[in-house]
Amino acid sequence: MDYKGGYVEFGLKRGNFRLGRRLTSTFEQLERECQVNSQAANSPESGFLPIKHDHALFLTDLGELKQAETILRELAFTAESYYYRNGETKSLYQYIARQNLCDVLVLEGKLREAEQLADGIIQAYESDLIISRGETQSEALLGRTMVGERYFCRGRLYSGSNPYARRALALSLQGKVHQALVDFKQAEAFSLRKTHPEQLKWYLQIAAEDRLERLGLLIPENMNEVEFPHRTLIGQAAIFYALLLTRLGKLDAALKVLDYSKRCAAHRTNNLPSMVVYAEVGLSDVYRLMGEYELALHNLQHPLEWAAQTGQKEIYCWAHLSLARLRHAQNQLAEAENALDEAYKAATAHGFKLYEIDCLVTAGWIALSRQDLVTAEQKVAAALELVSDPDMAYAWGQGNTLHLMGEILFQKNDLEKAQTFLTGAAKLRERIEDPRKRNTQQLLSQMSDTAQGT
Repeated sequence: MDYKGGYVEFGLKRGNFRLGRRLTSTFEQLERECQVNSQAANSPESGFLPIKHDHALFLTDLGELKQAETILRELAFTAESYYYRNGETKSLYQYIARQNLCDVLVLEGKLREAEQLADGIIQAYESDLIISRGETQSEALLGRTMVGERYFCRGRLYSGSNPYARRALALSLQGKVHQALVDFKQAEAFSLRKTHPEQLKWYLQIAAEDRLERLGLLIPENMNEVEFPHRTLIGQAAIFYALLLTRLGKLDAALKVLDYSKRCAAHRTNNLPSMVVYAEVGLSDVYRLMGEYELALHNLQHPLEWAAQTGQKEIYCWAHLSLARLRHAQNQLAEAENALDEAYKAATAHGFKLYEIDCLVTAGWIALSRQDLVTAEQKVAAALELVSDPDMAYAWGQGNTLHLMGEILFQKNDLEKAQTFLTGAAKLRERIEDPRKRNTQQLLSQMSDTAQGT
């Protein structure tokens, strides 16, 4: 399908799009209306439908989640089918709109719905029903989802996202670790299946060249003699996977996945700036947890600048939250609070519920470092109210909030209440395989010793 006439063409200069810049002004409706309507009449698949879909993606980047959700739901669940040049009827945008709606739902904290939505797409793919012209449903879905990828570049490395990766993300945030890991393996297989064999061979050759360059070795004339690297996730799916590895404390593995993803996205043949900055913020978080603070700060500088330049709100929020955590780890509390203010304003202004919870927990830790127990408790109480939403089921945020509240109450010498929160945190962290369970258990042991006067 020719993607001519999409929102990129009508609403934004192509050169700016390739640099990763996002929409900064209202859609040029008046100047382009006649052109859009004319093209839509002659070729529905290259007219207003893809424009509406792309518009929703740009709104997502700008943090306008409610508007994006409205458009994507309209495209995802409409009963109408759309006719294409060859006369075949396909509901293409129902698939890709649902897939990109998953991203919006996760940002809004609607993890259960995102999981269910991705699950429905996967069921359609796996049912493998025979449809028109001898094409199976799974074969059709491969093409449909590829065209609608949020970071897709024709003829170049695409983002690697697919329904399995979306469901894996929703599962991982709910703490369903084993199910998420299974889905990440399926996401990798799905990604390779939808890649043309010749394109896959070309991609693996580039990956092998990159590896030889990093090792300082000469690239042979016959690349067929080189053993290709193991199959791996790429792009957005790899970021999701690396974030789960980070949560599980598998920092070396997360570092490898993120570094590989950044190199692929930044390769001269790809140019996917959005994927580069996602990988860089992830790298910063890993380096901070490793105690490599200079490297953590180095990897944050570009995302902070890029987010300010492009207006991409999620990166702006995430990068400032990461900066706040880094400054807190360095005991630079004033700088941590300044960065956190920026992250929290972005999270609340745009409805990034998971980031809002993480910001409140981080604010609680900063206040605790200042021995301001009143402020710390207020921040954590606000986080508890948000994380208690049953439709959200943000297990990692809930575990963090319960532990911190227990720590605050312990310092206030309210041992009975502290034990209640810490016991809940320990059980939850054990269920989701959070390695920080041992921190909670140590605090419970310390509290028990204090109660016994030892």
